[in-house]
Amino acid sequence: MFRKMTLFMAVAAASLAFAGADASVSTEPETRTPKPMLKVLCMPKSVALNTPFYVNLEYAAPFSRPMAIHVDLLNADTNEWQAGDVVKVTGAAGKVTSRIVVPQDAKTPFKWFAYIAPQDENWPNMLATTTFTADLGAKVMAPCAPLRNTARSPSKPVDFDYVLVKDYPSAFHAGAKTPVEVQYNLMPDQPSMYVSATLLRSSDNTVVVSAQEKAKEGEHDLTMFMDVPADALMSEPVYLMAVLKPAGKAFSERVAEDRVWATSVWQQRRMLRASEADK
Repeated sequence: MFRKMTLFMAVAAASLAFAGADASVSTEPETRTPKPMLKVLCMPKSVALNTPFYVNLEYAAPFSRPMAIHVDLLNADTNEWQAGDVVKVTGAAGKVTSRIVVPQDAKTPFKWFAYIAPQDENWPNMLATTTFTADLGAKVMAPCAPLRNTARSPSKPVDFDYVLVKDYPSAFHAGAKTPVEVQYNLMPDQPSMYVSATLLRSSDNTVVVSAQEKAKEGEHDLTMFMDVPADALMSEPVYLMAVLKPAGKAFSERVAEDRVWATSVWQQRRMLRASEADK
């Protein structure tokens, strides 16, 4: 039932779909969890068609989790995806090198950007992003030497509230209970808190199913069972959200959240993705 977060090849298509939109994916209030950081350390001044080159990046996140750094080239006029690379990382911070080849049929003007997301996720679940400039030329100018990829974990205990979806199914089965693994940390001396896992419809945020338990002080792993309704078949994708918030308070007063999009709903009698259900 479970599968660990591994990269899937729909990354390019998803990046294309969302890269034309405002990079501000959410306008909701900030949570207490520190934000990840991503920056470019080195990129060429210009690139050439069919010629490999390197882009070096540095990242930092508040805690270790499987993540991936995406480097994408789009056409600036059409937002058509043209080239890119994905580098998996596991440590909370480190440096990586991305190797890219611009294909012969790539069209200018170029738009380059990089972002970091949980592994198996893409632009909708972007954690941090950055942009850079590298024009098309006859050859690669001011090339970057590849780095030895490094990763490190935090050296001090976690001193902030957080929640993350640690493991989840590739599909929730309608009419069945499905386990979801959530990890969270709750700092001491706080009012009563609850941790919840909720499956929602992507287009209008309609709740499909939700489960919650009272949170305990400290860092914990929690298995929550999602009792998906038998009629939970939709004509569009779903996403899973974990939230840590005070008891009886509104969503806007949450202290931490995490989301994953790489899941779906299947029928019991036939393994049918939510996006195909009403076709």
